[in-house]
Amino acid sequence: MTLGLEGNSIGSKGTQYLANALQNNQALTTLNICENLIDAEGIKHLAHALSKNKTLTSLSLVSNKIDVDGAKYLADGLQHNQTLLILNLAKNEMGFEEVKHLASELYFNRVNILLYINISYLLFIIRHRHLPP
Repeated sequence: MTLGLEGNSIGSKGTQYLANALQNNQALTTLNICENLIDAEGIKHLAHALSKNKTLTSLSLVSNKIDVDGAKYLADGLQHNQTLLILNLAKNEMGFEEVKHLASELYFNRVNILLYINISYLLFIIRHRHLPP
């Protein structure tokens, strides 16, 4: 079963309600929540749900507001997920360090079976570096 909620601006509060439903879901396999203004707080709820969900195989989070904290929450939630195969994080606000942390968590994870992760068009933020004039 597929649920497409892209472009609905559900934000963190809507993501919290969705995450609560996902925890005990036994039918949904594909979830598209692109372009929904989901920030770290929303990802925190979603990550908790992912750690308990046993059916979701594809999750698309394109063009949200996933930043440093959101990436960490997501990595933590994926440590306990055994079903997600496809994760689309394109066009988010993660920088190099966040991607590195997420990749490291997934690489050393013995539980998750993620096969494909899309991190194209991320906003790679250069922190504390001054470019010459």
